[in-house]
Amino acid sequence: MLEYELISNGTHGNDVALFKCYSENDVVYKKVALTQNANAIIAAEKEGYDWFFNVVGKRNNVQLHQNYFYEIDIPRFAGKSFPPDSIVKGNEKYIEMLIQFYIDIWGDADKFVVHGDMALCNLIVADDNGMYLIDWEHFHHADKAYFGFDVINMLYILLFHQIRRFRYLSRKTRYFLKSCYRQLASTASANNRIMEKPFRYSYDYLKKNLAQFRLNIDPARKYVLIRNSRSDLEILDSLVTG
Repeated sequence: MLEYELISNGTHGNDVALFKCYSENDVVYKKVALTQNANAIIAAEKEGYDWFFNVVGKRNNVQLHQNYFYEIDIPRFAGKSFPPDSIVKGNEKYIEMLIQFYIDIWGDADKFVVHGDMALCNLIVADDNGMYLIDWEHFHHADKAYFGFDVINMLYILLFHQIRRFRYLSRKTRYFLKSCYRQLASTASANNRIMEKPFRYSYDYLKKNLAQFRLNIDPARKYVLIRNSRSDLEILDSLVTG
């Protein structure tokens, strides 16, 4: 018999509930659409997991149930997890690992996609250093010219929490951000539309393609990247690209 624990209910206005389900032998996470409009979110998440497990070559145990309100069962991925307010400081090793993972997987994929909510809190690092990305609700296909968007969005989330906690960026953090940018930019194609001004152009991509992220609230409540002006982001761009 399963026991259910409600984890979140309509977080970020997505009309989806998340449950942690306990059985005698295992734990499964279940996402349930609360409205028929939210069925598209659950379907997108399943498509995202299908894409991910296909490109990494691992068994896909995520199951979609197309009832009147869609449900998706997601297995528990064992490994190290991270809190939502993670910062750069102290996580440099895992940030570099995730960027290299992104380069290896997204760089070679036949069809380019956007995760849409890449963050340390959506990463599980297994004991063998294998990686699982979770929370694919904002998954969508995109032009490969936007390679790097997910990583830049992740870096900005980390910076947002670090500045809020410490009120400044140390020289060590600024140097690390530059190294992250170089790591990512070294594999970008000549027609890339992100790397020249990574934060500003990621902001532009997000603003122009909001419909693909399937939000029904003010996007600034979900994405801290678009809480700033373009001019402020260009200052940050000069810091990492200079």
